[in-house]
Amino acid sequence: MKIAIIGAGNIGSLLGALLTDAGQDVTLVELRQDIVHAIGAEGVRIDMSDGRTLQTPVSITGDAGSIGTVDLVILAVKANATRDAIAGARGLIGDDTWVLSVQNGAGNVEAIAEVLGSESHVIGGVFWSVVTPLGPNHLSWVVGTGGLKIGPASGVWARKWKL
Repeated sequence: MKIAIIGAGNIGSLLGALLTDAGQDVTLVELRQDIVHAIGAEGVRIDMSDGRTLQTPVSITGDAGSIGTVDLVILAVKANATRDAIAGARGLIGDDTWVLSVQNGAGNVEAIAEVLGSESHVIGGVFWSVVTPLGPNHLSWVVGTGGLKIGPASGVWARKWKL
């Protein structure tokens, strides 16, 4: 599956590294050049509470248009950046692309649907975990604290995964 994650903060980087490590084709999209440079040069390092360390090379760019159409866009930006982020990601979205919001706050799914059109494939999501930034590409993660609930924009929850 070809995945673009918009936002390489704590949640975006964690998901990007875990999905890449699981064999998915992931590219992070981030505007902050210090993060793009650090992840591009060294990948994402995750120090886990169980003593393991995951150091994963993750593809990253500052230009969403350089990726092409993907199967899944995961939106992991702050809620106040939702409209601009999804508008900037239009080039990633084809007829069969799904858009998953893993953002905090209400109204994100509706904002995405307004920008893309109500016929778009938008999935609501709730992600939670204990993740602490230690650097632009370095995280501390309390293993077992994470989870992801997803469902259609109608609000009916379809699936729950524990990380």
